[in-house]
Amino acid sequence: MLFPFYVRPPDLPETRALPAWRRWRHRAYYDTEWTQRLATYDHRLSISHFSARWTRRRWGLATQVLYPPVDVTFVERPKEDMILSVGRFSTLAHTKKQLEMMTAFTALQRRLPHAWSYASVGGLNTRPENHEFFERVRTLGAGYATRVEANLSRPALRQLFEQARIYWHATGFGEPTDARPELCEHFGIATVEAMAAGCVPVVINKGGQPEIVEHGRSGFVWNTLAELQHYTLLLANNPALWSQMSSAARTRAQAFRRERFVERLADVSGIRQVPKRDVATNIRVANTI
Repeated sequence: MLFPFYVRPPDLPETRALPAWRRWRHRAYYDTEWTQRLATYDHRLSISHFSARWTRRRWGLATQVLYPPVDVTFVERPKEDMILSVGRFSTLAHTKKQLEMMTAFTALQRRLPHAWSYASVGGLNTRPENHEFFERVRTLGAGYATRVEANLSRPALRQLFEQARIYWHATGFGEPTDARPELCEHFGIATVEAMAAGCVPVVINKGGQPEIVEHGRSGFVWNTLAELQHYTLLLANNPALWSQMSSAARTRAQAFRRERFVERLADVSGIRQVPKRDVATNIRVANTI
């Protein structure tokens, strides 16, 4: 279960507006149908505690947590004074808030101690509105030490992870989490990759991010853009603190390595010997976003 994006018909606003007897009939039918269908799954897994809470809340379904496997193998190389954020440039679903982060950096750059730069990269499809959004982000950063690029190759992206000192993530910022939890990051694979490469994460305190980042130890979580700027300045002005947290971030990322995923999958499924081939091919996925 990546995230229970699908809302059951009895919980939709239009159903709730029906007369009480019709609402009861809807709920009775769907509760029975839902229970029978989900009972056909041998194991019910969510990719984070955040997703598990909402799977229970929306579907009434208890799930175990199985964090997704992440590639945590990166080369340790000299770092640059660079902040990095990674996420698709999109105006649909849960957006990555590149405009907000670019605004935060342009306001912060003059307060940074050295010639720090900001790289905002991610995927970009062919939809015109997404290309327009991409250009807005790039235009906003014009005249500052920024880099805005789309559809980088995997080797080029890995190199950025290895070069950057700090990683930013803001998905869900300004969104009504209780009403629209799907607009948050359900887990955060890119955050784990950044940490594995030695970036210190400064990420929003929403969704699955606080499950990854140990605040004050392997990174920082924030609630406001002022806090985002504060923690970034703290790291930029204190090389010893950055070095300590960078090392802690690398260590923390190992908890999400692929080998740990296979071990955990074996535990929750009762499999005593996991085949060497990709076990994910035999996993039945109930719902994705």
